[in-house]
Amino acid sequence: MAAYWKAVARQLGTAVFDIIFVAVLSLAPFLLGRLAIVLKQSDQWEEYWSFLFNGQLSFFAMGSLATLLLLCFRKKLPDMATIWIGAFSVCCMLFLITLVGYDPTLQGGQSFIGRWALYLYVFVLAVRILADAMKSVGAGDALQAGSDAAARSQRQLSERMGSGQ
Repeated sequence: MAAYWKAVARQLGTAVFDIIFVAVLSLAPFLLGRLAIVLKQSDQWEEYWSFLFNGQLSFFAMGSLATLLLLCFRKKLPDMATIWIGAFSVCCMLFLITLVGYDPTLQGGQSFIGRWALYLYVFVLAVRILADAMKSVGAGDALQAGSDAAARSQRQLSERMGSGQ
């Protein structure tokens, strides 16, 4: 099991880059659109990041959750991860449906809905990074882990046989 998690850890760098790259490009209309407004009116800098707390990130989180569910449905992850990530995704989707259903116009903005949408979006991105790294662990990694375990067992057996004489 430790060998599997080491293989996942080796994939984390690529997974972080991929997920953050997509997230930044997805948020580009907010980031660049707001930047244009701020550059025109220099007194708007304190409101530049307000889009993070107005609840709109709940829609971005829903898209990421759909991606996680698709990974689960297609069995791209180990069985236990599929169960946990699938259950997490469904629970988060139900939570987001409740949040947006409570205030579909997102007029509650900077309050409870906006904060929780941001927290959930960041957490979902972290789970997507982990799932992407897990998905990238291939059969070669499993074969290498098996070979390493067999070599370790053979070495330990040789040491015992040598010390018993």
